[in-house]
Amino acid sequence: MKKSLLIVLLAVLLSFTAKSEIINGTCGDNLTWTLDTETGILEISGTGEMDDYDVYAPWRQYELLIKSIVLEDGVTKIGDCAFARCEKLVHVDIPNTVTTIGVWAFTECESLELVAIPNSVTEIKTAAFLECQSLKSIDIPNSVTKMGNAVFGGCIILENITIPNSVTEFGSTMFEGCESLKSAILLNPITIIGFHTFAWCESLKEIILPNTVTEIGNFAFGNCLNLEYINIPKSVTKIDNFAFEGCVLLKSIYIPDSVVEIGCASFSCCSSLESIVVDSENPSYDSRENCKAIIETESKTIITGCKNTTIPITVTSIGLYAFSECSTLVSIEIPNSVAEICSHAFWKCTSLESITIPSSVKSIFYTAFGGCTSLKSVICESRIPPEIFGNPFGDVDFDTFTVIVPKGCVESYKNNDEWKWYNIIEED
Repeated sequence: MKKSLLIVLLAVLLSFTAKSEIINGTCGDNLTWTLDTETGILEISGTGEMDDYDVYAPWRQYELLIKSIVLEDGVTKIGDCAFARCEKLVHVDIPNTVTTIGVWAFTECESLELVAIPNSVTEIKTAAFLECQSLKSIDIPNSVTKMGNAVFGGCIILENITIPNSVTEFGSTMFEGCESLKSAILLNPITIIGFHTFAWCESLKEIILPNTVTEIGNFAFGNCLNLEYINIPKSVTKIDNFAFEGCVLLKSIYIPDSVVEIGCASFSCCSSLESIVVDSENPSYDSRENCKAIIETESKTIITGCKNTTIPITVTSIGLYAFSECSTLVSIEIPNSVAEICSHAFWKCTSLESITIPSSVKSIFYTAFGGCTSLKSVICESRIPPEIFGNPFGDVDFDTFTVIVPKGCVESYKNNDEWKWYNIIEED
């Protein structure tokens, strides 16, 4: 009898704990929210804008229970941080009365799979869908005119995206870290591909840039490991620092005559580069004598080279990061016109086996040949030791790395404060 009574009491207690709880409150001047803790459905009803939140929305303590959000007709704005970190959220219904999706609105909703953005939305603010790691696809309607920074950053399974021609404001870091993104079509008349826009989009193979783009920003396509081809529109005037750094499958570059500014290391670490051509009408850069390199015309500095580059005898400087991480470069002839070899010029050219530094070279800068692990010796033709800054040959073994100098010049090098650390021998 006692045992039966205990079972009945336990069943009653379980029925109470399993019972659905309805929680509600306000989230705007004329908006209320209701959460059914059993179904995990959060409903927002009323009219007008949701409140913005710095961190904690009123349903914050129940965020792990929220599986679905239904915004009813009348809601006009999804507030800042409204649903951030709702880790179990899978689906959102957004009515066609919403015009704005706020800052961090759905950030880190890591289970969110489906969002239909209605054609009433005109603005998607910064980081609205940042790190929504289950979001595979999303359609941006033609009503959207503004997109903030990092809207889809870290959406690691997002595969394809088309930005419609209605979008006139387009932020930086938009798709940074979208490692599954394979195709991006930009139909919108933007002028700048901003800082880190497609950085670490490791699967990106195809990108179509509109002919309104005038600037490709810092590291905009950095480490796009599968990008094989890029068409730089004739509208582009500036390619910023490290814009295409680490695009290891990029095979060719064509620089149109519109480009008048190329930043430091814009194409560094592009180890598969085979062909580089600058339009013959370009006023600032050239690829004279079919050298397969980018040369800054006025300074006579080679700023980007590849494994097939032949350095013309008119070049006077090998610039910063010019051949950095060109891992397939085995040898290259430096002509007797070059006066300086800049920092990181041949950094991590791991297949480079030999190098001759002509007598014209007066300065070699920090780690110019650093990380050239196959380089065991260097021939230095100058009878007067060139000025070197730091350690241009990186972390070499000073006892085994050999510097070969002209006859009668060993003592001159050994008495030099910078060169004396190396193993100096005389040419045969």
